[in-house]
Parts: sequence; structure tokens; C-alpha cells
Amino acid sequence: GGRQRASWTSAAPLLRREVGPAEWDAALRAARTPLGRCFWRKLQSWTAVEGPPGELRGPYGVIRFESVFEGRSRAIETITPVLGPDGRWRVAAYFIS
Repeated sequence: GGRQRASWTSAAPLLRREVGPAEWDAALRAARTPLGRCFWRKLQSWTAVEGPPGELRGPYGVIRFESVFEGRSRAIETITPVLGPDGRWRVAAYFIS
């Protein structure tokens, strides 16, 4: 859908180079659809890290939320934004465990 496409468009160039819009859409649907609606999220932690040397150097953030979904009692969502040369934070990775 539209929200997945918008999230890919606004993602970090690193993510967009690795995963195309159709792959991103399919991955999000596979990960999120079985979980159902998100009832709530609570910030667990926010950590700043530099990342690897070279082109992939950050800074990055590692943001963890404790979340409760309709189809799963608890999950940990990890969002990793990276600060771009334009001064904007953009998502470079997203995981649910």
C-alpha cells in the first residue's frame, strides 16, 4: 500500500539501494500483517552509535519499542535511523522480534 511505499521513499539511501519498493512492501506485509493492529508502543531505549567506517558511517540511532499487537501479546520493534548529509534522520533498518 501507500504507507509502505511512502516509508520506502523516505528511507535512507542505504536501505533503498539494498531493497527495492516492491521488496520493501512485501517484507513489511510479511512481518506486520500476521501481527494485526498495533495497540500500543512504549519507548524502551534510544542509543546513538557511529556505525562502520567509510560510506556507511553514521551517526545512527537504535530505537527500541516494546509493542503490543492484536495478533501477538508483546514484541520488540527496533528502528535504526541514520543521519544524512542533509541533516535529516531516515530509517535504515526495521526489525520486529
